Amino acid sequence: MSGRDEEAIDYLQHMKNVRIRNNVWRPPTGLRGDNLTIDAKLGEGGFATVFRAAKDIPGLTPKYALKVWENLPDIDLGPDVPDDLGDGDSVPSIAASSEADITDDEEIKKRSLLTKRSQEIECHLRYIKKGHPNVCALEAYTQMEMDHTDPSEPDKVAVSAAFFELCDSGTLRDLIDVFQSRNQSIPEAFIWHVYRQLVSAVAFLHNEHPHYKDIDPITKKQRAVIVAIDIKADNVFLQSDPNGGYPTVKLGDLGEAEYFSPGGSRIGYINCCQCKPPEFEAAPRIVSAKMDVWAIGCVIYDLVHLGKSPRRPQPTSTRVYTPPDSPKVSDKEELDEGYDTDESLSPDPELPPPRPPLDWFTAAEIQAADKRRFLETPQYISDRLAATMKRALTLDWQQRPSSGTLLAEVESAVSASSLTEFHRNLPLWSIFTPEIYDPPIKLPNNKKWSKLKRKCRTHPQKWRSYK
Repeated sequence: MSGRDEEAIDYLQHMKNVRIRNNVWRPPTGLRGDNLTIDAKLGEGGFATVFRAAKDIPGLTPKYALKVWENLPDIDLGPDVPDDLGDGDSVPSIAASSEADITDDEEIKKRSLLTKRSQEIECHLRYIKKGHPNVCALEAYTQMEMDHTDPSEPDKVAVSAAFFELCDSGTLRDLIDVFQSRNQSIPEAFIWHVYRQLVSAVAFLHNEHPHYKDIDPITKKQRAVIVAIDIKADNVFLQSDPNGGYPTVKLGDLGEAEYFSPGGSRIGYINCCQCKPPEFEAAPRIVSAKMDVWAIGCVIYDLVHLGKSPRRPQPTSTRVYTPPDSPKVSDKEELDEGYDTDESLSPDPELPPPRPPLDWFTAAEIQAADKRRFLETPQYISDRLAATMKRALTLDWQQRPSSGTLLAEVESAVSASSLTEFHRNLPLWSIFTPEIYDPPIKLPNNKKWSKLKRKCRTHPQKWRSYK
């Protein structure tokens, strides 16, 4: 038996005695800890392993992406949260104690990536609920205790498991990598397809989608804005179309998500973001829903240019930028005791100099830098797609369109474009192939074992011999 098989069996062994809780906003799954089978490994990262799982029942049964991760505090969502809530439940308030008002950098840094995996479950239960066709849905979840593999660690470790709808065609990163390895271009019609569905998913999270406005019937207020933060090609999943069309785009991995009141933003630190926008790299660092719009532009740019990101030239100026909080010469006497008045007030040479905010530069300086940001658009990409992509990559976050506005622009561009002219089926070699377990892994003789237990209950001596 290989190590990978042992890992899957270990999870199944521990899961058989725990209750799998359904996402009450979704249809019941019928999943139980003692009726699972694992037939493939979909991926593995630094914090989680993802398997393909299903009920151990003959015939056609739905399959799920089972994400398992360790070293987490308990998920305190209450018993079967939110069983007692209907479609019009009150969304958790954006109060002083909520995440929307956490602005201290050190406090935000303390929220580890592993803790955020638990927050992903809470995000689905409290905010996403029934979901959106282009957001990877949470179907069920559970927790259990397992023996730690490291002898230096505690004997037991908390393990969480979440069952998501299966995206069987991998991620956009998988697709980009295989096209790049063959030096082949991705069809423009598929890029439009991704753009349209990804913007639709983000507009839903931001509560800006015209068909998914979520209003609390009691308070008459909009629900919190979910800012995904970590949108990238690795977190955009693909689900095969049974009719043979392009795969459905599903945005997933919302463990980094933050929540804001409508139109809200904050200044401070974020733990992880691959597609950082300009407003976060300059002082002050602004975190808002416009970050997700920038990230969408980076994903589309990644598809157009096969793995490349937009260039990041900063505007230059002959003027000297002084951060507002830098000490002035006249402030020397106000500094801490022991400060050497002959010592230079220049920034720490080991740290990069602070970048000025975008609005510090003149319009001409910004325009000059803007022209250097993009590679030449490939000839097979239409001007309409290039222009719509660059709209999401607007440097000034205040001028950058919201996800709702961008959705309307993309829909309009798609309607005006003859996509049949650009349509090209994805080649068979681009289809993602997971690591298959053959035969599927399940608990050995599970049903026969349960039957034997029932027969031997009245014969303890016989039962002990079987154990």
